[in-house]
Amino acid sequence: EDTFRTLTAVDSVIVVIDVAKGVEEQTEKLVEVCRMRNIPMIVFINKLDREGKDAFDLLDEVEQKLGLRVTPLSFPIGMGYEFKGIYNIWEKNVNLFSGDSRKNIEETIKISDLESTELDKLVGQNSANTLREELELV
Repeated sequence: EDTFRTLTAVDSVIVVIDVAKGVEEQTEKLVEVCRMRNIPMIVFINKLDREGKDAFDLLDEVEQKLGLRVTPLSFPIGMGYEFKGIYNIWEKNVNLFSGDSRKNIEETIKISDLESTELDKLVGQNSANTLREELELV
């Protein structure tokens, strides 16, 4: 109830989706309220360092359940135990994460050409090839 009341005073909303749980019922209700009030929304998918749904399945779920047309601004490099970082599509750079928790950004590296061997060196050839294929689909 408090969340619904808060939505009367906001200029925009960040919708947070858990990578393992996907779109939850309460999220659907809140997005519907945002849609009725024409509130701009950004969808953020959280907890990519944990095992969860496939990125494309999750994007499809967001589009189907929430009725939103999504355009990814960033894409994960691996997921769960294979999570290495995030490729920022908008800024064309890689944010690498470090440590066991994979929560600290180690460094941000500009990647002007996804076909370069520099990406292979940073995240490994398999992860780099998977990222290239997935970005083609995006």
